[in-house]
Amino acid sequence: MSNQRSSAILGWVVGFMVACMILAGCSRDTAKSPDGGSVSDKEPVELTIYYFWSRSYEDFMALYGNDIVRKYPHFKINWIQNTKGNSPSELIASGINIDMYYSTVDNLAQLMDLGVDPDLSDLIKKYNTNLNEFEPTIVDYMQRIEPGKFVGIPFATQTLSLLYNKDIFDKFGIPYLSDGLTWDQLYTAARSLTRVDGGALYRGYAETWFPNQLALNQLSLPLIDSTTNRAIFDTDSWKKFLNNYIRFYQVPGYEPTPEILTGGAPATAFVRDQNIAITVRNNSDFPRKSAGANLNWDAATYPVFSAAASDAGPQPQVIFWTIPKNAKHREAAFLAATATASHDVQLKGSRNGLPSVLRDPGIREAFGADVPDLQGKNAKALIPKRYAAIIPPTRFNGIVTSAISDAYQKVVLGKTDLNSAFREAVEAADKQINATLGR
Repeated sequence: MSNQRSSAILGWVVGFMVACMILAGCSRDTAKSPDGGSVSDKEPVELTIYYFWSRSYEDFMALYGNDIVRKYPHFKINWIQNTKGNSPSELIASGINIDMYYSTVDNLAQLMDLGVDPDLSDLIKKYNTNLNEFEPTIVDYMQRIEPGKFVGIPFATQTLSLLYNKDIFDKFGIPYLSDGLTWDQLYTAARSLTRVDGGALYRGYAETWFPNQLALNQLSLPLIDSTTNRAIFDTDSWKKFLNNYIRFYQVPGYEPTPEILTGGAPATAFVRDQNIAITVRNNSDFPRKSAGANLNWDAATYPVFSAAASDAGPQPQVIFWTIPKNAKHREAAFLAATATASHDVQLKGSRNGLPSVLRDPGIREAFGADVPDLQGKNAKALIPKRYAAIIPPTRFNGIVTSAISDAYQKVVLGKTDLNSAFREAVEAADKQINATLGR
C-alpha cells in the first residue's frame, strides 16, 4: 500500500479503534434481512474476513462483528490479519478461502491483480439492495472503479476536517473560527496566530498527513490519466491549489521544517504540544480524552476557495467490503456486508463519532450524540454538507500523491520553485508507474 494511503488509513484506524470500546454492546438490531426472511434456521456458516492492517478480533467484533452475528446468529467470524505469511497472495496461492476483504480501492487493485473478481451486481439485484440509500458521491465512486460492475459494499468513510485550539485563539485575542470561512479568511487568522510568545513558537496552521489533502482535494482535481496511466498534475489548476497551502508555511516567523510537513508530527504538535492553532485532520480522528488528549478544541466547516464557491467539502475516502466471486460463502458474506451498512448499524456508528456512508439526514444529525468529547462542540462541522466528487480511482494515485508531496515540501523549504518541482515530480511519478507496468 502506498505511503499516502497508509497515512490516510492510519488516521481512520486510530479513530475507529478508539470508538470500538464505546461501541461494544451498545447496538440495537431491528433491520430485516435483505430477502425479508428468517435466517435463524440456516446451517452454520464460518465467514472468513481478511483485514489489511492491524486490528484485534475483539475490536472488530465490537465495531461490526457483533452486529453481523446478532442479525445472523448462525454466522461465525474467522478473522485473518495481514501478518507475515498471511498476505493475500500467499493465502490465494495456498487455496485458502477468503469470503470478504475489508478494503480500500488500493487493496482492491492488489486483489484484482491476483485474479479476484469482486463484482456484486448479481447479488445487488437478487436481494434488491437499495443503492439510493447511500451517499450519491459514494455510489458514483463505487460504480466508476470498474465500469459496468459494482465491486463492493461501502460501510465506512472519512474525510478531512478543520480543528482549532481555542486556548491559543484566546491567548492572542483572535476571534474563534466560524462556519463558512474561505481559505483566504483562514489564512488571515493563521497569519495572526503565527508568532513567538514567551520564547515559544506558535504556528497558525499545519496539516496532518498532507497527502490526504491531495487525494481528497475538494476541487476534484485528477491525478492520473486513467487511459494512459500517466501523471497529469502539472497544470495551472494544481499549482494554484498547492499555492493556497504553501502560503500558510511562508508566513513570516513560521520557520517550516521537514518534520512539520510530514508524518504525524503536526498531530503531536496540535494535541500534545499545543503550539499549532489550526489543523486539518481526518474527521474520525478528532481529539479524545480517552486517548490522552487534554485540549480545548473545536471545529469549523472545511474552508471554501471563495464565498461564491460550491459548498462541497473534501472528497470522502471509502472503506468497503470486497467479496470474491469464488468465495465459499459469497451470499452469506454479502448479507454480512449489507448488515454493516444497515440503518441501525450506521446510526449507532454515527452517534459514536463514525461518519456514515448513508444519506439519511437523521443519521447525519445524530453524529457524535453519544461521544463525551463531542458534547458542546461544533460536531456537525466535521461532516461536509456535500462531498466533492471523488477523482477517478486508479492503482497509481498513491504514487502521484507521494510525488506531489515531495514537490510541495521542496517548495515550502525553499529548495526549488513550484514549476521546477512539478516538472520533476511528473517525471518521477511516470518513471515509477512505467516500472510497475513494465513499459
